[in-house]
Amino acid sequence: MGGKLPENVHRLEILRVERGMKKLCNCFNPKFVIDTSNRLVYCKCGALVDPYEALYEVARHYEHIAEYTNHMIEARKQIDSYKPHLVVIKELEKQYRGSKLFPTCPICKEGFDLKELLHTVWIHPDYCSKAGDPNV
Repeated sequence: MGGKLPENVHRLEILRVERGMKKLCNCFNPKFVIDTSNRLVYCKCGALVDPYEALYEVARHYEHIAEYTNHMIEARKQIDSYKPHLVVIKELEKQYRGSKLFPTCPICKEGFDLKELLHTVWIHPDYCSKAGDPNV
Protein backbone atom coordinates (compact mmCIF):
# COMPACT_ATOMS: atom_id res chain seq x y z
CA MET A 1 0.00 0.00 0.00
CA GLY A 2 2.66 2.45 -1.01
CA GLY A 3 2.38 5.45 -3.16
CA LYS A 4 0.05 8.39 -3.13
CA LEU A 5 -2.79 8.71 -0.61
CA PRO A 6 -6.29 9.40 -1.92
CA GLU A 7 -7.30 13.06 -1.75
CA ASN A 8 -9.86 12.62 1.01
CA VAL A 9 -7.32 10.84 3.35
CA HIS A 10 -4.99 13.05 5.36
CA ARG A 11 -1.82 11.78 6.95
CA LEU A 12 -1.73 12.16 10.72
CA GLU A 13 1.74 12.20 12.27
CA ILE A 14 1.62 11.75 16.03
CA LEU A 15 4.85 9.85 16.53
CA ARG A 16 8.27 10.27 15.06
CA VAL A 17 11.17 7.89 15.77
CA GLU A 18 14.65 9.37 16.00
CA ARG A 19 17.57 6.97 15.79
CA GLY A 20 21.26 7.63 16.21
CA MET A 21 20.90 10.37 18.81
CA LYS A 22 23.57 10.65 21.50
CA LYS A 23 22.80 9.75 25.11
CA LEU A 24 22.06 12.79 27.25
CA CYS A 25 24.30 11.66 30.13
CA ASN A 26 27.82 10.49 29.38
CA CYS A 27 29.09 10.52 32.98
CA PHE A 28 31.65 7.82 33.81
CA ASN A 29 30.16 7.33 37.26
CA PRO A 30 26.61 8.77 37.21
CA LYS A 31 24.91 9.86 40.42
CA PHE A 32 21.17 9.50 40.19
CA VAL A 33 18.50 11.86 41.50
CA ILE A 34 14.89 10.64 41.58
CA ASP A 35 12.11 13.15 40.96
CA THR A 36 9.18 11.49 42.78
CA SER A 37 6.65 14.11 41.65
CA ASN A 38 7.22 13.61 37.92
CA ARG A 39 8.49 10.01 38.16
CA LEU A 40 11.74 10.91 36.40
CA VAL A 41 15.40 10.08 36.99
CA TYR A 42 18.17 12.61 36.50
CA CYS A 43 21.93 12.45 36.76
CA LYS A 44 23.71 14.96 39.00
CA CYS A 45 25.00 16.53 35.77
CA GLY A 46 21.38 17.50 35.05
CA ALA A 47 20.74 15.08 32.19
CA LEU A 48 17.52 13.09 32.04
CA VAL A 49 18.23 9.35 32.46
CA ASP A 50 16.10 6.42 31.36
CA PRO A 51 14.84 4.77 34.60
CA TYR A 52 15.71 1.32 33.22
CA GLU A 53 19.32 2.44 32.61
CA ALA A 54 19.54 3.86 36.15
CA LEU A 55 18.22 0.62 37.65
CA TYR A 56 20.59 -1.43 35.47
CA GLU A 57 23.55 0.73 36.55
CA VAL A 58 22.67 0.30 40.23
CA ALA A 59 22.27 -3.47 39.77
CA ARG A 60 25.67 -3.70 38.06
CA HIS A 61 27.34 -1.95 40.97
CA TYR A 62 25.48 -3.66 43.83
CA GLU A 63 28.67 -5.45 44.90
CA HIS A 64 30.48 -2.14 45.27
CA ILE A 65 27.56 -0.75 47.27
CA ALA A 66 27.46 -3.85 49.51
CA GLU A 67 31.24 -3.69 50.05
CA TYR A 68 31.04 0.00 50.96
CA THR A 69 28.15 -0.69 53.35
CA ASN A 70 30.08 -3.52 55.05
CA HIS A 71 33.11 -1.24 55.38
CA MET A 72 30.98 1.45 57.02
CA ILE A 73 29.39 -1.09 59.41
CA GLU A 74 32.85 -2.33 60.42
CA ALA A 75 34.06 1.24 60.97
CA ARG A 76 30.99 1.91 63.12
CA LYS A 77 31.70 -1.20 65.22
CA GLN A 78 35.30 -0.08 65.76
CA ILE A 79 34.16 3.39 66.80
CA ASP A 80 31.56 1.94 69.17
CA SER A 81 34.06 -0.47 70.73
CA TYR A 82 36.86 2.10 71.11
CA LYS A 83 37.34 2.91 74.76
CA PRO A 84 40.50 4.98 75.30
CA HIS A 85 40.60 4.19 79.02
CA LEU A 86 40.99 0.48 78.18
CA VAL A 87 43.90 0.84 75.73
CA VAL A 88 46.52 0.12 78.42
CA ILE A 89 44.51 -2.82 79.81
CA LYS A 90 44.13 -4.33 76.33
CA GLU A 91 47.85 -3.96 75.67
CA LEU A 92 48.68 -5.61 79.01
CA GLU A 93 46.28 -8.44 78.16
CA LYS A 94 48.06 -9.03 74.82
CA GLN A 95 51.44 -9.18 76.56
CA TYR A 96 50.18 -11.38 79.41
CA ARG A 97 48.11 -13.86 77.36
CA GLY A 98 49.89 -17.19 77.01
CA SER A 99 52.98 -15.91 78.77
CA LYS A 100 54.44 -17.51 81.86
CA LEU A 101 56.25 -14.30 82.74
CA PHE A 102 55.22 -11.82 85.40
CA PRO A 103 55.36 -8.05 84.94
CA THR A 104 57.69 -6.02 87.15
CA CYS A 105 56.85 -3.06 89.32
CA PRO A 106 58.01 0.12 87.55
CA ILE A 107 59.39 1.49 90.84
CA CYS A 108 61.01 -1.41 92.70
CA LYS A 109 61.49 -3.69 89.66
CA GLU A 110 60.11 -6.72 91.59
CA GLY A 111 58.00 -9.23 89.65
CA PHE A 112 54.36 -9.74 90.62
CA ASP A 113 51.31 -11.69 89.48
CA LEU A 114 48.62 -9.52 87.87
CA LYS A 115 46.07 -11.19 90.18
CA GLU A 116 47.63 -9.14 92.99
CA LEU A 117 46.16 -6.01 91.39
CA LEU A 118 42.68 -7.29 92.26
CA HIS A 119 43.49 -6.92 95.97
CA THR A 120 45.13 -3.48 95.92
CA VAL A 121 43.71 -0.06 96.66
CA TRP A 122 43.34 2.25 93.70
CA ILE A 123 43.90 6.02 94.08
CA HIS A 124 43.31 9.08 91.97
CA PRO A 125 46.35 10.23 89.91
CA ASP A 126 46.38 13.57 91.76
CA TYR A 127 47.32 11.72 94.96
CA CYS A 128 50.17 9.67 93.48
CA SER A 129 53.67 10.13 94.90
CA LYS A 130 54.90 10.90 91.36
CA ALA A 131 52.72 14.02 91.11
CA GLY A 132 55.13 15.78 88.76
CA ASP A 133 55.23 12.82 86.33
CA PRO A 134 53.01 13.57 83.26
CA ASN A 135 52.71 9.82 82.53
CA VAL A 136 50.66 9.19 85.69
